Amino acid sequence: MEQTRVGRSAWQIVLVGLLVCWPAARMCADQGDPPNRVARISYLRGTVSLEPAGENQWSQASLNYPMTTNDRLYTDQGARVELDAGSSAVRLSETTDLTVADLTGTFMQLGLAQGTIRVSVYELPPGNSIEVDTPNGALTLMQPGYYRVDTYPNDNATLLSVYSGSVQLSGGGLSQTVSGGQAVKLTGSGPIQVGYVSTPAPDSFDLWCAERDRLFTAPEPYVSRDMDGYEDLNANGTWTVSAQYGPVWYPNSVPVGWVPYTYGQWDWVEPWGWTWVSEEPWGFAPFHYGRWAYIGTSWGWVPGPIVVEPYYAPALVAFVGGP
Repeated sequence: MEQTRVGRSAWQIVLVGLLVCWPAARMCADQGDPPNRVARISYLRGTVSLEPAGENQWSQASLNYPMTTNDRLYTDQGARVELDAGSSAVRLSETTDLTVADLTGTFMQLGLAQGTIRVSVYELPPGNSIEVDTPNGALTLMQPGYYRVDTYPNDNATLLSVYSGSVQLSGGGLSQTVSGGQAVKLTGSGPIQVGYVSTPAPDSFDLWCAERDRLFTAPEPYVSRDMDGYEDLNANGTWTVSAQYGPVWYPNSVPVGWVPYTYGQWDWVEPWGWTWVSEEPWGFAPFHYGRWAYIGTSWGWVPGPIVVEPYYAPALVAFVGGP
């Protein structure tokens, strides 16, 4: 996968409004356009491998990489990874094999071949749905809530724990609802056998997920919680309100003379093409939504008006000059 590091000395940066329509972002999408939604890699620990859609080679996953339909992740022993999908988050424990089977503005379908995931659904607007496919049937998450799924391929079994919310079980002649506070074990596939069990005691993975959840539930007054990366803004920058631009976010702890699109690389990500992947931990929302503006003596990020469904763009920049 080709990577290019771009610095201010090599290029003159010109910020443009050609890749998404703003503020009327929702009106910008035409039929046949790339998806308006991704699930970015928002946390990494240990060895996490990525197999992008259409490829048959594994590579090391990187922070802020945008996951989309048919991308696949595998976590090694002791590893963890988190996918930020705006109003929901998917977290993988160690030795877990997960495919993003489908991801659109209203639907997220996950394929769990083995291992353990937790899905936190903070909001689920009408017409939206989340599905987890396991070797023992499909699990449709019906409400905002907290869910854990463990698969055991060698035993042909799946354990579903519903901490809050509700799940519709389907497949192999099965149609059944599991409510908050319940746990079930699924075995077989045709037919599927369902047995109610005690909810397992929390382990270190559950405690880590609860800690991460607190970041996602913190209030953010200036952007939609459907915007991937919003949870990193308050801890890594400062908001001001400009008479010309409205709310403006300035990153903290950047080098003197810092400019956007300096620290990171350009990756070719289907179906969008060249996509900016920032090395800065906060560097997702400010590089894929809104606009950067040079205000006074500093670069600030202008998110624009809050929209119900923010539209992801691979980058909001053009380069002129240079060799």
